[in-house]
Amino acid sequence: MAVDPQTGGVIAYVGGGLNPTGGEDTGWGTGIDYATSLQQPGSSFKPFVTLAGLMQERGLGEWYESPDVIEREGTSFRNSSKCASTTWCTVREATEVSANTPFIDMANQFGTKRVREAAVLAGIPDEINGAETMVEPGSQATALGIALGQYQVRTIDMAAAYATFAADGTKREPHFVTSVIWEDTGEEVLINEDAVAGEPAFDKQDTERNRQLARNLTESLLPVAAASQQSLADGRPVASKTGTHQFGNTTGNAKAWMVGYTPQISTAVWVGSDQEQEMRDAAGNPLYGRTVPSDIWRTFMDAYLADKPVEDFPQAVGIGTYQAGPSPEEIEASRQAEEEAERRRQEEEEERERESDTPDPSHTDQGSTEPEDTDQPDPDPSDGDEGPDPGGPPPGDCEERPWECHGQGDGWGEGPDRGSRGQVLNNFGWRSDDPQLTSSPDPVS
Repeated sequence: MAVDPQTGGVIAYVGGGLNPTGGEDTGWGTGIDYATSLQQPGSSFKPFVTLAGLMQERGLGEWYESPDVIEREGTSFRNSSKCASTTWCTVREATEVSANTPFIDMANQFGTKRVREAAVLAGIPDEINGAETMVEPGSQATALGIALGQYQVRTIDMAAAYATFAADGTKREPHFVTSVIWEDTGEEVLINEDAVAGEPAFDKQDTERNRQLARNLTESLLPVAAASQQSLADGRPVASKTGTHQFGNTTGNAKAWMVGYTPQISTAVWVGSDQEQEMRDAAGNPLYGRTVPSDIWRTFMDAYLADKPVEDFPQAVGIGTYQAGPSPEEIEASRQAEEEAERRRQEEEEERERESDTPDPSHTDQGSTEPEDTDQPDPDPSDGDEGPDPGGPPPGDCEERPWECHGQGDGWGEGPDRGSRGQVLNNFGWRSDDPQLTSSPDPVS
């Protein structure tokens, strides 16, 4: 199923029932129009989870839990493909590798009702044949499994919803007839004029925000085709998503999808059976979205676009966290490292304080270095001398008469000074506190 994003017109439609090569019916058709039959879309529904986040300002660079198994609402969900980390994964990486558990975490945070609303805004019908879509029978609640394509949709609706992304957020109803030309007059009558004009899908009040929501969503899907080895010819930019629906609780698969678009065309391919059964390719390998459906999708897209110019998608202006920063795991590790560094700094500071409070043994007071006071008078410096030597003591006399070798005037002269043993001397070289002195001796002339 292929739709022109710029008009909503149906470009190609194969619902089954006839030999697609134009020959006789090979029997592979059962009279069922598979393009309008309800089928589980698997991971090709994940872009609507991303859209629900973008509408809440949750960008492509945000991190979500990515364990091998995640339990929410009493149900366990398992990865079939994994992110590089089994703890955290960004929206970009989770989309490229098609990891399941981050999208369960995303839908749980955004709200399953919001995911359903995003899908309806893009082009998935709110109801089909009077029955509300994407809800549980009875409760009418939407389960977390919506994130992984639990609820059935139609191939034509998936092509139209992805076309809304391709048209920069303008939603157009898919249609087969645009106009009728009267044979006799040549007059052209538009049949689906409103459908061709379209309307803003995601924000009717803010057209720029409406465009950016579509562009950010497209940005998340650009690496998928190359990751699935399904790049288009000539390096043509393409946004796409694969999807695989598991067969019961087996390791096999029952259905698979590939949905993708350029600015000129949006194409959805579904491969499965009218009976729920395990599907394999011609070589006996399990069916996956990246294999048979993608091969069909790429072959058709290359053929249709072969004579058309290569067009780039408009540049997105990031919504919310556009580029990933450190993961929560890395932030926690950094926080713990900072706390450990601070703890060590405090311990070192406390150790320095303890060392400064401890006396240094090398500076312990061992007692005064002053000689003991014998209460004996110092020898009379005048003994044996007729008078002081103005020039000081003769060389070599310091050992025998050390009191003459200290202070101003070598123990003589005016003012107090210290003798050889550090005691205070009077003007005559005697200790002023000597008990033997009751009066001052006559000064030496």
